[in-house]
Amino acid sequence: MHIFHMSSWFPSRHGPFSGISTKTMIHNLADIYPGMHNSVSLYHDTSYRMLLKKAQFLKEGISFLRGPSKVTEKKIQANLSYIEAPRSGVFSSRLGFNQAAFATSNHRKNLEFVINNCGKPDILHAQVTYTAGTAARQLAKEFNIPYIITERIGPFPWKQYLDNGKLIADLQLPLEEACKVVAVSRQHAHEINKYVNREIVVINNMVNEDVFFPLLSTTPNNQFTFATITSSFNPNKGIQVLLDAIKILKDKGVNASYIIGGGELDSYYEELKNKATLSGIDEDITWHTRLSRKEVVKILQQCDSFVLPSFIESFGQVYVEALACGKPAIGTLCGGPESIITDDNGLLVPVNDAAKLAEAMEFMIHNRNKYVVETIRQDVLNRFSKKGIAKKYYNLYKEIIENKNLCAV
Repeated sequence: MHIFHMSSWFPSRHGPFSGISTKTMIHNLADIYPGMHNSVSLYHDTSYRMLLKKAQFLKEGISFLRGPSKVTEKKIQANLSYIEAPRSGVFSSRLGFNQAAFATSNHRKNLEFVINNCGKPDILHAQVTYTAGTAARQLAKEFNIPYIITERIGPFPWKQYLDNGKLIADLQLPLEEACKVVAVSRQHAHEINKYVNREIVVINNMVNEDVFFPLLSTTPNNQFTFATITSSFNPNKGIQVLLDAIKILKDKGVNASYIIGGGELDSYYEELKNKATLSGIDEDITWHTRLSRKEVVKILQQCDSFVLPSFIESFGQVYVEALACGKPAIGTLCGGPESIITDDNGLLVPVNDAAKLAEAMEFMIHNRNKYVVETIRQDVLNRFSKKGIAKKYYNLYKEIIENKNLCAV
C-alpha cells in the first residue's frame, strides 16, 4: 500500500504548528503500519511568502535563491518520505496569484518524482480541499489514481470560499468527485453536507498519547488553576467571554489562577490584555503568546482543568490533548466539543454565555474530586488513540484499493 499525502498546510519554519494534526496522523500511520509506504508532498519548506516578510526580504530572498532547484526526497524512516518541490515564491492572490494552480504544479512535480523512483501510489490523500483537494482532483485524472479528502477547516466553509451562498468550484468539484470525503466530527460532516450532497465519513483527529499523558504523581495546586491554550486570540475562540467569567468569579470571591496563551502577539492579544487590566483580573492571569509543544504539554499536565469557550469548533484538538493528560475540560456547545466532552470528563455550556461559563468553572473548582484522572485518560484512549484512528484510515484505504470500481477517476 502506497499513499501519496497532499497537504494544504504542513509544519515548517514559517509555521511550526500549521497542519500539526496532519503531520501527527501521517507519522503515526507510518509507525503503526510499517508495510504502508507514505510519500508526503510538500512545497511549504521551499516556498517563501516574500510579500508577508517585508522586514526580512533580503534574508528570505537569499534563502530562496539558495533553495533546491529540483525535487528532493527527505527520508524520515523506512516507510515515510518527505518529497519537496523546488524553490518557489508565493505571492498574494490579490495580485492575481492563482494558489490552486500553484499547488497543483508543485504536487505534480512531486508525484512524477515518486512515480519515477518508487512506482505509482495507490491513493492520493488530500488534507483540506483548498488547495490540496483541488490539486488532487486534477492529478487523479492525469495519472488515473483515486483520491480522498480529509477536510479540516472550521467553521466550514470560510467566507472567501463562498460565491452567492454556494461553494466556489475549486471546493465544490473536488468534494463531489472524491472517492471518499472525511470530516473530523459529526458536526463537521453536517456543515459540509449543507453544501455537498454526499456521504461523509467521520474520522476524528487522533491524539498522540505518548506525548500527552498525566504526570505519575501530582499534588493539587494550592490555588485551582485553569489553562486555556489556543492557536489564535481571534474572537471566535471566546477568550473575551472567559475574561468576563473570571470577573464574575472574582466579584463573588471565588479565587483561582489562569493560564491563557498560544496565539500570536497581535491586536487581538493586546485588546484582551487591556480588557483584563480594566476588569481588575490581570494579576490572576499568566499570559503567553506562542508556545512550544513541550510548553503546551507541561501546562496541561500541571493545571487542574482546561477551559476554552469557543464560538465554533469543527473538532477541538486541544480538548482531547488536555483530557489525555487526565484533566477535566469545559467547552461550549459549538460543534466539535460535543463529540469529545462527556459528563465523566467535563462540562459543556452555551456559546457566548459568561454567566453559565462562570457557573461551570465554579462547579469545577468545588468538585475536582468528581473527575478521575485514570477514567478521563482511558476514555480518550478508547476514542481518540493514534492506533484506533490510524486503523480507521487504514481500513478506508484498504476498502478503496480492494474495490477498484468504488471510485471513478
